Amino acid sequence: LTLTPAKTHARSFEPIAYIYLPKVNFGIVKPTTRKRETKILDELAQLNSIVLSTGGGIILSDKNRDTLSSRGTVFYLATPISVQLERTSKDKDRPLLKNGDPETILKELHETREELYESVADYVVNTENLTSQEVAAEIIKLVKNYG
Repeated sequence: LTLTPAKTHARSFEPIAYIYLPKVNFGIVKPTTRKRETKILDELAQLNSIVLSTGGGIILSDKNRDTLSSRGTVFYLATPISVQLERTSKDKDRPLLKNGDPETILKELHETREELYESVADYVVNTENLTSQEVAAEIIKLVKNYG
């Protein structure tokens, strides 16, 4: 099973519920999986005061982009390809990266998705050289300073 998305407390960043979608084999996402992903996003977007962490492919749907941008503050966690390669190199549970050269695949995903991420993002946080705690602190700072 693949975790996406996770609903968390905004203040503590501790998970309070997990939504599991079936693992996608061979890097191919079935339309039924994307439909369930959209349905789950619609349900979670109705909640208040949550942090919603989504999988990277959720941004591909116009409906999902509309939902994300209309229901709250969106943070795009921008990460250079070199850092993505480093972070995913030991993770054998990345179906999209199993069918070819991971660097080429990540570059193609980046080219396809970056403009979409930026189109819905209220803030872009560069995660290069930051720990997850530092990224969370940056997001908290942005929320406190700019709402």
